Amino acid sequence: MPQNIDSFYAQIEEAANLAPVMPANELVSLTRKAILRLDYKDVSIRGSRVSRALQVIKAELGKRGHQIGPAAIYG
Repeated sequence: MPQNIDSFYAQIEEAANLAPVMPANELVSLTRKAILRLDYKDVSIRGSRVSRALQVIKAELGKRGHQIGPAAIYG
């Protein structure tokens, strides 16, 4: 499972780099999965890279008028 999680973290970081050109629905979907799936302790152990990546994605979605909140996350 850790390898799968590492791959997921890499996907989040890559999405942050590509956020300006990625479709909003892909960014929303990835952010939703990240928030539901990531363990807080796991994120803190890895440092703030993933947290910063999620902030970049959230900011890009905000520019496009998509707010990430409980309704977006939990459906």
